[in-house]
Amino acid sequence: MQVALLKLYEQYPGIYTRGKLKDSHLDEVKAGGYAVIALTPRPNFLLPDGKVTEKVLNQLQYAVSEVLRLVTQGTPVIIHCNAGRNRASLVAALTIRELSGLSGDALVAMIRTVRPRALANPYFEAFLRGLE
Repeated sequence: MQVALLKLYEQYPGIYTRGKLKDSHLDEVKAGGYAVIALTPRPNFLLPDGKVTEKVLNQLQYAVSEVLRLVTQGTPVIIHCNAGRNRASLVAALTIRELSGLSGDALVAMIRTVRPRALANPYFEAFLRGLE
């Protein structure tokens, strides 16, 4: 399933990442049956693009649980941040891990197969690679 005017990166069945969504695209996205998880100051989660601290881990767990809830109910989810490369990819990777049990190295490879410049944040990459 694709939204006609938007570039979406399908990371896993029902889990898509992309850069910032314009307000004008939200109606199209909702009409297409997608849920949106925004990792920017509005409307869902503020997730900083930096070191993975305890506060960031809590925010990640919350975002991942929301994506899992939606995907397991059959709702496709678009996860976005400003560029769609770091925060959105990290949340997608962690959600995929919950669904598939893949290792961190496998997750990094999988995400980068779809979007080669994803996970450019070295802290996010190291965090994922540390997962067995």
